[in-house]
Amino acid sequence: MKTKAIFLSLICLGASACGEDEPTTNGNATSPDPDPDPDPDPDPDPVARPNVVISELGHAGDASEDFVELENLGQSTVDVSGWFFCFGVGDYAPLSSATIVGDDDLIMDPGEVLVLDVERDLADAAGLGLYLDNSGFANPDRLVDYLRWGDGEGSGDRADVAVAAGLWTEAGAGFDFVPAASPGLTLTYVGGTEPLSTSSDFESRLPSPGQSSDEPPSSARRVVMNEVFHRGDRFVDYIELRNLGDRTVDASGFVLCPRIGEYIPLSNFDVLGAGDLILEPDALLVLRVPEGLEDQGALALYWRGGSFGDPDTMADYLQYGAATIENVRLDEAVQAGLWTAGDFVPSAEGEAESLSLLRGEENLLSSPSDYESQALSFGFPNPAADLSGIAALSPDVEVPPVQVDSQAEGRVVFAVWNGLFAIAGSFEGLSGPLFEPAPPFGPGHVHRGLRQATQSFEEATGPIAYPLTIPSQGPEDRASVLYGRFNLVEDSELAPESTPEDFVQALQEAQFYVNIHTETNRPGELRAQIDLGDRLIGPGLARDVALSEVSYLGGQGQDFVELVNLGPGTVDVSSWQFCFAVGAYDALSSATIIGGGDLVLEPGEVLTLESPRDIADVAGLGLYDRGGAFANPDTIVDYVRWGSSDGAGDRADVAVAAGIWSETAPGVFDFAPQATGGDSLQLVGGVTGVDSSSADYVNGAPSPGS
Repeated sequence: MKTKAIFLSLICLGASACGEDEPTTNGNATSPDPDPDPDPDPDPDPVARPNVVISELGHAGDASEDFVELENLGQSTVDVSGWFFCFGVGDYAPLSSATIVGDDDLIMDPGEVLVLDVERDLADAAGLGLYLDNSGFANPDRLVDYLRWGDGEGSGDRADVAVAAGLWTEAGAGFDFVPAASPGLTLTYVGGTEPLSTSSDFESRLPSPGQSSDEPPSSARRVVMNEVFHRGDRFVDYIELRNLGDRTVDASGFVLCPRIGEYIPLSNFDVLGAGDLILEPDALLVLRVPEGLEDQGALALYWRGGSFGDPDTMADYLQYGAATIENVRLDEAVQAGLWTAGDFVPSAEGEAESLSLLRGEENLLSSPSDYESQALSFGFPNPAADLSGIAALSPDVEVPPVQVDSQAEGRVVFAVWNGLFAIAGSFEGLSGPLFEPAPPFGPGHVHRGLRQATQSFEEATGPIAYPLTIPSQGPEDRASVLYGRFNLVEDSELAPESTPEDFVQALQEAQFYVNIHTETNRPGELRAQIDLGDRLIGPGLARDVALSEVSYLGGQGQDFVELVNLGPGTVDVSSWQFCFAVGAYDALSSATIIGGGDLVLEPGEVLTLESPRDIADVAGLGLYDRGGAFANPDTIVDYVRWGSSDGAGDRADVAVAAGIWSETAPGVFDFAPQATGGDSLQLVGGVTGVDSSSADYVNGAPSPGS
């Protein structure tokens, strides 16, 4: 079958130019419109009606998407250059005035399809008549085809003429009509070759302009499996679809076939994000797979159910984990040109990695080289998110502990990309209904922990940072999905941080946690710490590093500074700075490490550094997690002063502002007694991160490294 798509720019002439009693303009010529006679006699010698039908109508978009398609079902070539559309009484558009793209005439060969861009927003309820010319729009002998959609009134168009012509039917007191198409669908002619059309001759289908009704719509083949997360986990496994085409697609009629005999309509899946199954061009749609996906499998995506052995109904295919998998739709995928026999994509590798489509789908035929194992990035563009992770929701880690025993469980995944934060997952088995606090907050949130001294972030609680969406699943709400997508800074319920990097750093330190609240356990019944891995330790854990010993009586080459990591996390101090006095700064990386090792401190580890300078007998020592901002209390990690209360020459005021040292009176700073003999100043009490004082230090025999 020869097919070509021709887009026409149509001129619509209103009643003032082409009305019932006015001449009709066609180029520079005019001819009378015989419509004043509502029931003219048929032509005494009518022209044989060509077998050209309105084969597809796109009316559910806007002026940029709506179109009319014609198909020549006859055996003869037809010249449609003198034909007219009638969109309503007094609203006519000549095909001859159109701009033709891709051809130089309007000659339709047998079987040819012609697409007309009508450059108007077609109404949801209307009738469309196709006429041989403009000699009489009330004359049934001049009408070639007709379609009515949306309602059966027909009062403003030519439904009565179509019935008189034997091209349409009446239904009771009104006219037959085709139900309007949903957004992303079009009305497609699927009837036979008989001139008489009825509503049963049309179906709502995916747009397929330029194609005959027995061809798979190209718009369906532009919907691809963009990402697949398969852990065999019913709580978080998902499939992400992407619309690579330029037309909106309604995916509500799509069906997923993971194995022969198992067919799941996409309408049965939970959408992990706001919205529905309407895919705008380049849009992403994330669907939770409730049964989970194994490490080996094949996924066949169909744009129409009921004909699963028909390769024309398959939209996309992906096989992963093995070259041979029984009971899958590989044969149809090969016939459809969507896969190659023997091909498979290796399974995703890491715990928080998925199969991501990176290339190849512009030619439809996918291959293993088109997919790679990447950090999961649901809802974000491939190849991957900047950071990602997965965590179990459990009542066993709730803070405070649950008051009513719970067997609930669930899991969440999360990703960070370009200043955005996404989270999704599901849970089940709650001990009671979800607790609904005062609006705008629902029963699930991301909180930021505010830990006390010696606490880990897993033990801390804190305020709501981001409210989660949990769709209602019924009056009891014992199970549901959850999701959220946020701008890290702008959508935060907390006081704004300086940059998105500050939030990312806090996420990497596992400061944030997910909490699900129920009526039976209002403080929380399910909790999961958000751990994005690859931690880059920042201020949240930096203050766990303390100045544990300062030896300052031996002079340069003998003086040393000892640090200890009192916290739960590993801390990299390689970029940190000492401040011995205002203007006297030295990088820790420039100091010699006594006893070997490196500048990465594991929990409980002690690090001893030879002082790069002679430490004064009366001084204050500040430890900073970065240089260049020594007056900023957010950058000072720890501080100690000895020998004098006068801190005018060092950073005592910054330490007090940071809450890590104290004053005995305004402007009078606490200090530890000066060491004598060969003693050093040693930390024996208190923990960094709280208000330190002289009582936390004593003088004793040096013990570097212990």
